[in-house]
Amino acid sequence: MNQVTAVFDLNDINDIPPFSLAKQEKDALYADVLFTLTKHHFANCTPYRKILDVLGFDPNAKHNIKDIPPIPVRLFKDYDLLSVDKSQIIKTMTSSGTSGQSVSKIFLDRITSTNQRKVLTKIVSSFIGTKRLPMLIIDTKNVLKNRNMFSARGAGILGFSMLGYDVTYALDEDMQLDIDAVETFCRKHQGENILIFGFTFMIWEYFYNVVKNAGIKLTLDNGIMIHGMVSSIGTSDGVIHIAFYFMNYIFRKILKLKSN
Repeated sequence: MNQVTAVFDLNDINDIPPFSLAKQEKDALYADVLFTLTKHHFANCTPYRKILDVLGFDPNAKHNIKDIPPIPVRLFKDYDLLSVDKSQIIKTMTSSGTSGQSVSKIFLDRITSTNQRKVLTKIVSSFIGTKRLPMLIIDTKNVLKNRNMFSARGAGILGFSMLGYDVTYALDEDMQLDIDAVETFCRKHQGENILIFGFTFMIWEYFYNVVKNAGIKLTLDNGIMIHGMVSSIGTSDGVIHIAFYFMNYIFRKILKLKSN
């Protein structure tokens, strides 16, 4: 299949400060990009084109955003959905799954991977500044064993770790809190702003509960925590948002993190 290049170029908007656009401007930009990408994937991904053809959706006709057919997540487990030649794939991200379960696969080429890093850096630096900070990751380094194929959890860690230095993992290979490593990190960077990253369930289960139950006191007054929350099936958005803000409150109060 002849590759058709998408019209949208991230460089066209990369200089726009995050969250600076008015709602109308964002809506217009979002619609333009979504329609452009729909045309791109229709032209370059055979399974996706077949789906739209069966549904009678013409990406070249004028539509509202709500008319673009959603794609069931299950398809990413059953098919290799990609819009570039396989020779261009440099990374494959997978969803989490128990033993024996199939996992979703997201393929990244070099351009997409680079764009992800640019966007992540742009957004996060608007909160923490452009200076890299000492970084404590609430996870184990084992999650990054295979750099060419890893879970979304590993991809998140790898992406955010670019924003820090002296990257220290709080958990050992057995998923136990490495209190010596954490306390050494805290002493070394006492009085400095530090960046803490992890996924909400990991922080809660393997860090917060352990520290709280053991009565361990850590110097995290200047800590800025970024945590990602993965919703479970059957959980409403309202419950997710309430849980997310509740976790933010608990983490700040008990771990004495910075409020911003």
